[in-house]
Amino acid sequence: MNIEPLISMYPKVSCICPTRGRFDTLREAISFFLLQDYPNKELIIFNNHPEDITPHPKLIKHNIKVVNGGDYSGRSMQAIYAE
Repeated sequence: MNIEPLISMYPKVSCICPTRGRFDTLREAISFFLLQDYPNKELIIFNNHPEDITPHPKLIKHNIKVVNGGDYSGRSMQAIYAE
């Protein structure tokens, strides 16, 4: 069954997750995001840590994006990256 037409009926919800080297906490945040049953969602992770995060292809499939580097504030992140 193709659920794409059903997903478009719901407004997109963008979840913003800033982090800096707290990889255990980030894993937990991703797990909770994936447990949500809302159909049209995305998670944008802003990593302000010298070590880049490379998302696993499985995460990309679940609409999880990673932005590495930079100094981000909450409002500018939402304005620039949320769709």
